[in-house]
Amino acid sequence: MRCANITTSKACRSDASLPKSYSPVRRTRCQLEKLDPLGAELLFRGVILGHLAARLPIQKSGGPWWRSWPTLISTALYAGASLLLFVSCSRGQIQISQWFLIVGGALIFGIASGIARERSESILSSVLLHWVCVAALLLSSRLLF
Repeated sequence: MRCANITTSKACRSDASLPKSYSPVRRTRCQLEKLDPLGAELLFRGVILGHLAARLPIQKSGGPWWRSWPTLISTALYAGASLLLFVSCSRGQIQISQWFLIVGGALIFGIASGIARERSESILSSVLLHWVCVAALLLSSRLLF
């Protein structure tokens, strides 16, 4: 299996295929990267959206779409956190076009993931959506570049 550090565009492999020159820290980092989508979804869709959904009206299965303040608020926080992550990894050297791509992608994904979470009433749907999106990004980067 392969995983990727999307923030630095470097791919890493499973433990068995990692070069022996990799330090234990890099090996651990490669293993933890597989859990990034799980952690992000548990924080933004589980804790934050769940906390807001207990206090604000949400969309119900079969109800009108796009009427959920908890989804919009957790999406804005997710987009902000994504931008901060990329800026910190690039050491502040980020172009305006990259900024728009990061924030735009995070907003679109955050809304889709929030809708999936609320309408299914389960965190599992947003976690699976995140893993599928990461896999699609990795596959497209391998095929295009």
